[in-house]
Amino acid sequence: MNLKKIKKMNMARLAFQKRWKIRVASQFFDFLIIKQDLFNPQAVKTILILREDNKIGDSIVASGLIKALERAGYAVDVVTGKDNAFIYQAASFAGKVFSHSSKKSSVLTTVCRLRRQQYDLLLDFGDDISASHYAFVSLINAKYTLGFNKEVFKRYNVNIPYAFYDRHVSERYKTVLQKLGLSAENYRYEITIPDIVANAVTMFMAPLLPGKLIVINPFAACKTRLMSDHQLGYVIEKIKQVTPDAVIIIIGPPALMESLKLDARAIKSPFTSFLSAAAIVKQADLIITPDTSWVHLACSYQKPLIALYANAILEGGFINNKVWAPNYAQATQIITQEKNISSIDNKKIGVEIERYMLAP
Repeated sequence: MNLKKIKKMNMARLAFQKRWKIRVASQFFDFLIIKQDLFNPQAVKTILILREDNKIGDSIVASGLIKALERAGYAVDVVTGKDNAFIYQAASFAGKVFSHSSKKSSVLTTVCRLRRQQYDLLLDFGDDISASHYAFVSLINAKYTLGFNKEVFKRYNVNIPYAFYDRHVSERYKTVLQKLGLSAENYRYEITIPDIVANAVTMFMAPLLPGKLIVINPFAACKTRLMSDHQLGYVIEKIKQVTPDAVIIIIGPPALMESLKLDARAIKSPFTSFLSAAAIVKQADLIITPDTSWVHLACSYQKPLIALYANAILEGGFINNKVWAPNYAQATQIITQEKNISSIDNKKIGVEIERYMLAP
């Protein structure tokens, strides 16, 4: 038996185990449900949003929903992962922020705290579901639990059929607003940068400005989405050719920044936090990145953007360059049909740099 066949058999076995576990979990927790009311939006006052996936980009997009709900008078709390909690902790429009580790004791403590809140509505934006996640959602015991494509699960007594795998992710959040009878027009992300962070960045930027500020993030969560050293070098060279006095700042995770061999004409950000980098982006005249976190952040500030994408189909069938597109007029996508962002022709990037830098 060859290795490929063994791997395929193991994947099938794991998939079967997962289906069996979720079936057992759903049967057990659904049996405990005595009565469920028909969904009444007017009965909803308190809302809990699950954002435990640690995805910073999705958390930025979700900020528009939370802000709209808060503005409409709802009390909105959030469950996060450890890596995206700061987005909501800094936001004045978010209520309580709960997070837990993967330890069972931590999960149990958190779910007990959430259950005591007696939420009217729980919003779950996840596509995949596991036995442990279904148990978590069930134990919170919200009056209404809203999910997407969860019609087979009794706990999700508010189900939204959603087969739009080529529509922008923000459409999901707009659908929820409409479900609650709220307007989804002018949906905008909102990121709060604490004053202490903003002031530190302002002091750092003061001697570098005026002059056009170009912010580059060459990194991404997946290796296939990283800009190559050659691409980064070309981009810096092109910017300096077009606008010699431009200020170029490189941002990214501290560990990756340390190992980055950088052209002397560009500056490494001295800050280590995402919100500090966000404060730099807020002042930028152009952002260049392959990472959707920075794409969504640039959208929140409506900043000119060159976004580098691969034409990938992600887990669940979602088309990456459409579902997680910039989705605003000041942005340009450059899409490669190859797996690696590094395959994008430098000349294509150069054309867009010239267009943005020479714009009045």
